Amino acid sequence: MTERADVVIVGAGHGGGQTAIALRQAKFAGTIALVGDEPELPYERPPLSKDYLAGDKSFERIMIRPAAFWSEREITMLTGRRVVMVDPTDKTVAFADGGSLGYGTLVWATGGSPRKLTCAGNDLAGVHSVDISADWHRSVSAK
Repeated sequence: MTERADVVIVGAGHGGGQTAIALRQAKFAGTIALVGDEPELPYERPPLSKDYLAGDKSFERIMIRPAAFWSEREITMLTGRRVVMVDPTDKTVAFADGGSLGYGTLVWATGGSPRKLTCAGNDLAGVHSVDISADWHRSVSAK
C-alpha cells in the first residue's frame, strides 16, 4: 500500500528544509513529507565544511532546525530514504528499499554532489572535495 502526502519534497538539504518551513509559514495546512537519503535531519552545508569539520561548531549548531521543530509543525521526515523513481502519471515516488509514497505536488530539491577534478594536478596535496558519504554520517551519528 502506498502512503501519500499532499506535498513531497525530495531533498532534505537546505533547499528542501526551507521549502517545508515556507509552506508552514504560509499557513499551508496539508501534509508535507521531506525525503532525504542522508540519515540526518536538514543541516546547513557551508558551515559543514567551514565550521563543523574545523571543530568550531557542533553538528547540532549547523542543523537548520532542531528535531522537535519538524514534528511540532507536522512535517514528516523520511531520512535515510533514497528516491529511485518518480512516476508522474500515478504521482508516486519509489524508494530504493522497495517502498513508495504518493504525492499531490512534488518538489525536487536534491542539490548536487561534488565532482572530482580530472585535470592534471588533481592528486596534489591540498586538493580536496567534501564528499558526504555514508561513512561520514556514521561517524557523526556515533559522536
